[in-house]
Amino acid sequence: MRILSVIYILAITLSGCKHFAKSTQANPECKSIISGEVISQGKWFKKLPALVTKKKNKEEIIRGRIIEKKADGYIFKPYRTQTYGPDPEPALYHFDEIICLIDSNGHTVYGTPPDEYLRWWGMTIEVVPVTNIKAGSTFIELNPNKVFSFCLEPGSYLIKKITFNFTESGFLGDKYTDISETLPNITFKVDEGKDNYIGEIYIDDEPNIEKSSKILCIAGERPTDAVGMQFGLLGALASASAKSKLNPFHYIFFKNEKYDEKKPNNVKSSINVSE
Repeated sequence: MRILSVIYILAITLSGCKHFAKSTQANPECKSIISGEVISQGKWFKKLPALVTKKKNKEEIIRGRIIEKKADGYIFKPYRTQTYGPDPEPALYHFDEIICLIDSNGHTVYGTPPDEYLRWWGMTIEVVPVTNIKAGSTFIELNPNKVFSFCLEPGSYLIKKITFNFTESGFLGDKYTDISETLPNITFKVDEGKDNYIGEIYIDDEPNIEKSSKILCIAGERPTDAVGMQFGLLGALASASAKSKLNPFHYIFFKNEKYDEKKPNNVKSSINVSE
């Protein structure tokens, strides 16, 4: 089912032209605007659960299972790394040798994950008018940890799809996308002739996890796609099969705490979510 979804999304992506909302910087004359801010916390992207330790200045990622917390550390049972090797016994890892401990949901249980194991995700949201969800979509690109301001026609909108995206640094940085499989009902309103501040959008923000919506996704672009294409249809199918087993997810949470009522022509227009 997931493989078919990936192939369907690829087909849609390759066909037709998408309509992207213009930023107010590109179109300063527009009158109806949505603005806000994306706040993206670095998200662990290695396999889970994971323990990062440091012994004799050597950093190591150990996959396994968190057993329990003790007064001086955590008992952690590493997974077997060899098919026919011995099954490792649970061991106590002291706090002073733990860099970070990540549970099966990607939450940081202890410590601080190093930046090289994190990704700061942005997203592209696909919106349609609430009154006509079959109408043509508008796509809005939201970069991580940036404020945004886009021109959008007045009306009420439904967020139909979210594509989370991350591009590694460098000229030829690898690109990753996760495409929402299910979404709660997410809507917002654009008043005519106003700068509609829709608030702060938090992505994978641990302090707000309990209040966030968990978005189940299917894996989109991955660096392995280019490798798979080199081997034709079989390679592409193998790449799609591997991605179908990833089961990625993200958390999103909406606030509206930075609305500036003194800003000219500004109006508060929060995002509404119903599960």
